Amino acid sequence: MQPCAGRPLVCLLLLALVVLTGALNAMGSAGRIDVRHCAHRSRHPSLPPPPHRSRAVPYSRPRSCVASTHTSSLALGASALGVSVSGAVGTACFALLLAPQALLNARRRTTDGLSLKLVLLWHLGSIIYGAALLASRASPWILASMASFSAMSAVLEAQVAVYNSTTSTPLLAYVALGISISCLAIWLMGSLLASLPAHLLSLVGHVLPAAFFAVGFLPQLRIFLTSRSVEGYSFGVTLLDVIGSGANVYVIARTRAGWAQALPFLVIIGFHGVLVAIAAWIVLNGAGSTT
Repeated sequence: MQPCAGRPLVCLLLLALVVLTGALNAMGSAGRIDVRHCAHRSRHPSLPPPPHRSRAVPYSRPRSCVASTHTSSLALGASALGVSVSGAVGTACFALLLAPQALLNARRRTTDGLSLKLVLLWHLGSIIYGAALLASRASPWILASMASFSAMSAVLEAQVAVYNSTTSTPLLAYVALGISISCLAIWLMGSLLASLPAHLLSLVGHVLPAAFFAVGFLPQLRIFLTSRSVEGYSFGVTLLDVIGSGANVYVIARTRAGWAQALPFLVIIGFHGVLVAIAAWIVLNGAGSTT
């Protein structure tokens, strides 16, 4: 028996969470600087004091200005809290996104019923999107979501390599190799994309990953339709993907990063709707079973 074979997902999830923690620690300082800057602006309104004020009579701002500043501070705090909560939800969902599928594969000791093309296309899309987020200095939450999703994609690819072959290489070795390559690819591609003009960065970093995510659904849909079965696919993936994508869209909207940045998440939500509709049709017609 291979090392960690009896408890594969525990080891794999620990690796994925280590990558996620590293991404958050690497970008956390930038996020804290932005928050402090916003708070500084809210505490120092632009209304200047009178040019000739007496030392004996201290200047006091009008009550309306004080009330407005207080309201503005509360609104800023509520908005920052909403972004933080949504970002945490989105990151957690993407960190655990493929865990149900990995658990199912580990329990069955096979990846039959799961399209490898789907995983590869999603993995490639997450690398390109993560690199674009890194290049554009996007929200650390969104970048952490993609980094953890890329790591978990490497876990599924490792399972395909081990369960569908007679290799004696430990599963953990494949996982470590896949995560290392993913992180290196995001960093290198991010360095290259940082030199592109804004419109090219949006095209390559947002539209192209959205296309990869969309095309990635097609092999899985084909498996559903040709086999008339949904066995082997975990719908926990769909649930976490939709919740995480929705939370990340909220973060992008609140930080005013532009809807082009949200395009990959919107595509994911839309295609999961198509996938669920086809799966429901198969189940209602008495073919297949859900997992």
